[in-house]
Amino acid sequence: MTMRNKENSAESYKELVINDTIYYGMHALISMQNCSEDITSIEFMKTLLVEIVEKINMTAFKEPMVFRFGEGNQVGLSGVQLIETSLISFHTNDMKRDLYLDVFSCKSFSTDDLEQYLSSRLSDSDTRFELTVVLRK
Repeated sequence: MTMRNKENSAESYKELVINDTIYYGMHALISMQNCSEDITSIEFMKTLLVEIVEKINMTAFKEPMVFRFGEGNQVGLSGVQLIETSLISFHTNDMKRDLYLDVFSCKSFSTDDLEQYLSSRLSDSDTRFELTVVLRK
């Protein structure tokens, strides 16, 4: 993935070039089922957001926000970390220990590094991991 030179065009803000196609950014969608118990901790998940920013070489904007809410089997955490190139957000389910995390950025990042980091921090013996990458035009 490469960045292109800025041009004076209506779409000059689009800088990500992959296989000669210009995109606005990458959107990684991660689903993890049966994560470790750590995903039920607000403090752990705040730390996780901070560390994700470092691992994928982004720059955080302010502090992460993480809150617990929901009812019944829908109780979980939701969190967001703004980054200079967009955002990282997640939702969890306490009962099932599932995580749904999105990373969207107009700056490219390594999905391999992201997957490796999340697996090392959140995996339990039967954790399932799914990663989808969408290139946004």
